[in-house]
Amino acid sequence: MSLLIVAKGATALSQIGINADKDWNAKEISNIASIIAGTLQGDIVYYNGSSLASLPAGSPGHNLQCLGPGNNPRWS
Repeated sequence: MSLLIVAKGATALSQIGINADKDWNAKEISNIASIIAGTLQGDIVYYNGSSLASLPAGSPGHNLQCLGPGNNPRWS
């Protein structure tokens, strides 16, 4: 069972899709369909320690900041 959909001959990450209908619960991810439905171009999906979360795209000139292990990314 593949959780990703990869086109034959895919050479870029943008050519990989996520199969939201598969059993993501087995991977301890229960909200993949709602995260996918709510994301927009530029959003970043990350694991917040308990589930997947979406970080909306930042404003022009903002930089993505990583605060280290155990912390969520943010725009600064």
